[in-house]
Amino acid sequence: MSNYPEIIKAIATLLWPIIIIIAFIVLKPAVAALIDSAKSRKFTLKVGGQELTMEEANEQQRTFLSSSQSEVLLRKKRTQAYTNSPDDLQKSVEKPLEDRKIQSILWVDDNPKNNSDHVQQLIDMDINVDLSLSTNDALKRSNSKRYDAIISDMGRKEGNKYESSAGLKLLKAIRESDKEIPFAILTRRKTARDMKNEVIAMGGTGITSRSLELFQLLNISDDNNFA
Repeated sequence: MSNYPEIIKAIATLLWPIIIIIAFIVLKPAVAALIDSAKSRKFTLKVGGQELTMEEANEQQRTFLSSSQSEVLLRKKRTQAYTNSPDDLQKSVEKPLEDRKIQSILWVDDNPKNNSDHVQQLIDMDINVDLSLSTNDALKRSNSKRYDAIISDMGRKEGNKYESSAGLKLLKAIRESDKEIPFAILTRRKTARDMKNEVIAMGGTGITSRSLELFQLLNISDDNNFA
């Protein structure tokens, strides 16, 4: 009798590995299916009102960081170039809009997912952002609601065809009824460089390929919008 506890303990010690092996054999198909599902499934998260895959979110973060670094380098070069000439430095910086509190923005882009990070930043500053996919829709929205600023891409799909200068067409239409509302275009670097003078001549606030400069053009900052 006195040996029973030892016998039971020895049996239990032998049984645990057997139980684990049996459990692994039984559950192996389910575990394998779960792993395969995790590999193939595209997990999503919501940013700026848009559903983004992890790949899309990572790409936007990479683009934003690259843009931020470029902006810092550009400012450093400007400062170094004009260290001994404050007047020239002042002339080299575009005159920003007068201080104003931006509360609502109409953002026009046929692929709004590309701007999700920027839209989320605006939302975090308590700025309401309405998204529009086309010029016609943007005009309808601007006629029915007063916005503090408009942001547009340059080229986008309008109906069944691609309009390379859709941003300019929207700017022209907006200026026919509203001469004052800030209107900025966010586009590719080459387009921003080549079409800057045309945008300004048509009454646009500015055109850029950098998100930080876009916010500067519209005088959007935490200081102004949390005042």
